[in-house]
Amino acid sequence: DAINIENITGYQPVGMAYPGGGKNCDERVCQAIKNGTKMKYARGVCFTDSFDMPADLYNLQPSVDVENIKQLFALGKEFLELSPDTPKVYNILGHSYELDRKDIWEPVEEFFKLMCGKDDIFYGTYAEIFLR
Repeated sequence: DAINIENITGYQPVGMAYPGGGKNCDERVCQAIKNGTKMKYARGVCFTDSFDMPADLYNLQPSVDVENIKQLFALGKEFLELSPDTPKVYNILGHSYELDRKDIWEPVEEFFKLMCGKDDIFYGTYAEIFLR
């Protein structure tokens, strides 16, 4: 909960993930979070395979799941080849425990080597990307 997070960390959280992912992320719940909390954004787990900026910060959906290595690389290569006229975001959802559970540290590290150090890419957190 936001109050305990603030007490522990010393700052107020500005975003959240929907508990249970997709099943708890519909228009009614998005509006309840937007109008009833201090959250500025909220993330679900309905993967889009898209790089478009979200229309609704209370219904952020990731491009891909880090566990889907084949799609992670395919979308990564597609993202690197873009020449967009408008801002794009490659939104990857994942947790470190998943890398252990699926034993995918090595391919994920290779993916990040492919994606890192590009002068034309801004790397950031949700808050850094969507609230600037």
